[in-house]
Amino acid sequence: MADDGSVSRKTVIEVLQRNGAEVSEQSDKAGMFLVVKGEIFEVVTIPDPCNRRLVRYLSRKFTTYIHHFYNPLMAPPAPDESVE
Repeated sequence: MADDGSVSRKTVIEVLQRNGAEVSEQSDKAGMFLVVKGEIFEVVTIPDPCNRRLVRYLSRKFTTYIHHFYNPLMAPPAPDESVE
C-alpha cells in the first residue's frame, strides 16, 4: 500500500476472489475486469495501482471488508490454500 491509500491491482483482484467474487479480465480491453459476486456484477477498469476511491467503491459494491485490501493476510483463505 502506498501512503496515498492506493493498492496494487493484483492485491485488489486477490482480495475480491478470497471474499467470494469471480474476477475475469476482458480480453478485448486492457485493464477491464468482469467482477461477479452472487447476483451483483459489474465490468470495471482496475488500474495499477488502484486508488483509494475505487477500493472503497469495490468494498461497498461487493461486500468486502475494506481493511482486507490494505492487509490481505486478514482476508479469508482461498479454497485451494491450506491454513497452517
